[in-house]
Amino acid sequence: MVAGCLQKDCTVAQTGRCLLNDDPDSCPNRIIEQSADTAIRDQIAPQLSQPASRPKFPASVTLSSEEMATLTHRTYGTVVGILGSPNAGKTAAIVSLYLLLATNKLSGYEFRDSQTLMALEQISRGARRWSEHNPPSEFTTHTELPSERLAGFIHLRIERIQDSKRADLLLPDLPGEWSEQLIDSNRVDRLEFLKGADAIWIMVDGLEMANDETRQHTRHRMAMLLERIAVFLSPRVPPITVVVTRRDKGVLPPHAFANLFDDASHRGISIRLIQIASFSEDDAVAPGSGLSELLDGLLVVEPVSIAFWPDATDHGGERQLLKFRSVHS
Repeated sequence: MVAGCLQKDCTVAQTGRCLLNDDPDSCPNRIIEQSADTAIRDQIAPQLSQPASRPKFPASVTLSSEEMATLTHRTYGTVVGILGSPNAGKTAAIVSLYLLLATNKLSGYEFRDSQTLMALEQISRGARRWSEHNPPSEFTTHTELPSERLAGFIHLRIERIQDSKRADLLLPDLPGEWSEQLIDSNRVDRLEFLKGADAIWIMVDGLEMANDETRQHTRHRMAMLLERIAVFLSPRVPPITVVVTRRDKGVLPPHAFANLFDDASHRGISIRLIQIASFSEDDAVAPGSGLSELLDGLLVVEPVSIAFWPDATDHGGERQLLKFRSVHS
């Protein structure tokens, strides 16, 4: 502050006493000027108040349905529906796929891009912290979504080496409870994206199928899941792959699913079987076994049949048009 006085020969600054015996703080002759710093400071907006709670990062860094639509606006995205009970190995398969692509160890394929790297790093964190012959009890954590009604999607752009064919994969990392509730109560409101899926993977725990006490129950639940899918997606059911996990614990004979395949065939559903080992505790089975074959099924280009006079009630035209363009471009 800069202080002065209108009274000539004022000695307040030297003696602290006013010549007129006035109180120096209230003397009418006193001049008070604000400093330049104070004047500037008064023009600045007041400091923000302290937030009531500490800021947090978003609960999920996967793509929402709207973000997925933006991503695939110009490029056809291959949407895969991944279903299966809790602990069937859905997240583990995605993590293994990402880690192998990231280290250039997935046979026949190379990594090209991802719009969800933070999400992939998040779900693969546990799988990075283990040493040989000392695997963790769980490679991935249980999937939890910020919304109970909306799926989150993982994005991976891959390229097949033999023909340089690229694909933008959109893989939902869903809680197993969603599949359980689809079977038990036919809850489908959260699975609308399946109507635009190019393929469906039904993940099955290989240990449950190998165990005599749980095999029949697991096969029965799979049959119910297939029935729910067939009714929900009728008349268009995309190709379905039954993915048996934990191949390192033992290989199952194909006839273990014979009745299941017969039922699917009667419903007009195309179905195949692949056994994978997302991770492995058996030196004879490499981690990621079967994943390349699983991707091969997604990159098979099928002829697109477009009716000359399409049914006006068919709402799948947009994705069919994009697929047509990608095939013939």
